[in-house]
This record gives sequence, structure tokens and C-alpha cells, in this order.
Amino acid sequence: MLLHLIRNRDRAVGKEELLREVWEGTAVTDNAITRVIAQLHRELRDDSRAARFVETLARVGYRFIAEVREVRAPAPKVPVAPVAPTAGVDAKPSFGPDGRSFIYCSNKSGRFELYRRELTSAGATVQVTNDGQQNLHPAWSPDGQWIAYHSAARRGIWVVPAVGGTPRRLSEFGSAPAWSPDSQTIAFTAAEPFSLAPFDTGSPGTIWTVALNGSVLHQVTHTGSPRGSHAAPSWSRDGKRLAFVSLSRDSGIFVLGLASGQSAPLVRTGFDIPRLPGNFVSRVRDPVFGPGDEMLYFSAAGERGEHAIWVVSPKGGAKPARVYA
Repeated sequence: MLLHLIRNRDRAVGKEELLREVWEGTAVTDNAITRVIAQLHRELRDDSRAARFVETLARVGYRFIAEVREVRAPAPKVPVAPVAPTAGVDAKPSFGPDGRSFIYCSNKSGRFELYRRELTSAGATVQVTNDGQQNLHPAWSPDGQWIAYHSAARRGIWVVPAVGGTPRRLSEFGSAPAWSPDSQTIAFTAAEPFSLAPFDTGSPGTIWTVALNGSVLHQVTHTGSPRGSHAAPSWSRDGKRLAFVSLSRDSGIFVLGLASGQSAPLVRTGFDIPRLPGNFVSRVRDPVFGPGDEMLYFSAAGERGEHAIWVVSPKGGAKPARVYA
């Protein structure tokens, strides 16, 4: 985290800024920075007296001085084969918590239904819904018990046991459900899609949450704050924050504190990510918190329109970095 912060500054970073960004809310002294910088020098095989990577500026702070170049590794030669081949459209996979199976939607029967597939050489496919209600956006709960999804025909957010059973409606509107880490709450966007295309929605959306039992339906973002349609909610691992995308000319990623109800911009199109003329809607998408909530990953288009994976600290204060293109 400290190296990432220093590397993504075009100036020296002072001790006060490092303490604020890295150790926020923790009582530490300047000695903590000194120890971590010394550890960085050891890991990088750097000499603090003739630094090649992290330079110490007396009474100023620290500066990353090594040349940074983007190096694209050759694509790995991994065999690619469909694991659920059908004559229809198979889409929107969501892995189960054990990593040995996944849920997806398919219209191979003529209408979109949900199917569970095991990841084995002789993996069985089990149809989870069979009601012809155009079921989309499946999301497997972290405890493995439930599948949340959006019904395009009947509208709203629904849940069904992962082993199959009778679906149950949680809300009369909404799509793109996302489970809280404790599997007790679902976040979703109020907008509903016309198709499977990313961010294909028919109306402006805000982010809502609903309890697994269908109670406590709660609106957590509001129209105009931030501007645009709010989509793709994603929970932090500690369950205290939601990241989401705001779709407008100022499209970007925002992080909402659920206790405070306040959201703050984290990635802004035109500032942190270059803006593509006429293509702002697909500028950024799919934010996901990494292990320990240390980083947040997302997809965004590059300067030439190509999409890449980026990473940024959810605490803010640092520019996003492209990690895979």
C-alpha cells in the first residue's frame, strides 16, 4: 500500500500524508514509516544512500525515482473451451463459495432460465428455475444457500434455493443483485435492463438494499447525488461500504459508507481515467473489492478504446493503475 501510494505520485510524499493515507485511524509514530521504508529497501535490494527506487528527501518525504515502463507479457497459452455449450445464449456466470460450481442464465429452452453447472470433467448441469419468466443476473450467496436474480418478465429481485425450489420475490423492481458478505442483505440497482448488454437500462437507477426475508427495503443512493444512473453495486468484504458506478458524462466509481449514507468519488472520468468522446457510458464498470478491502479493481477503457483491468485504493488519494490490458 505504501509503495503503491508513493509510486503513483509525481512529487515527494511527506510523512504526514503517508500517516494519513496508510495508517488512518491508527495511532503510530514516524518510526513506523522509517521501518517500512527500510523494509522496502531490503525487498527491492535498494541502498538508501544511493537509492534506485525510493529516495529519501530530508525534511520533505519520500519519492519514487525509478523509471516506470508498461511491459506486456505474452498471453498464456491456455486452452479455451466452453464448459456449458448450448445452441442458445449462456451468460452472467456466478461462482459458488466452494469454487466447484457456478450458476448462469441461458435461453436454450426458448426463455432465460437459471442453470447450475459443476466444474468437473463429467460435470452435471441442473436447471434451477423453470418458470419461463426470463430470469437474468444470477448471484450466488456467500453461504451457498441462495441464488438471487432479476426476473425480466415479472420484474424485480427474486431468490431461489441454490438446489432449486420455489422462487420468492424480494422487491417489485430492480436488477443486478449483489450479496452482502453475511448473506443477509442484497444490494441492487432500481433500473431494469432491456437486454444482457452492460448497463442497458431503460430508466435512471439508484442503489437499494433489501433483507433476505424481504423486509427492510431501503434506498441508499438518491437521484442527482451523484449525478447519473447508479449501477453495479459491490460490497466491501467487511460489509460496511458499497462501491457503485455512476453513469453520466462525469461517470465514475463512488464508494458509499452505509452507516453515514454518504458517497465519495473514487475514480472520475476525465480526471483519473481519460474520457472517450461519445463513449462515456461504458467508461468504467464492475468495481470489485479485493482481499482485505485493501484495493478495489474495476474495468475501464483505455485511450484507444480497449478495455483493461485497473486497481485503486478505496481510501482515495491515489491515481488508478492499470494492472492488466
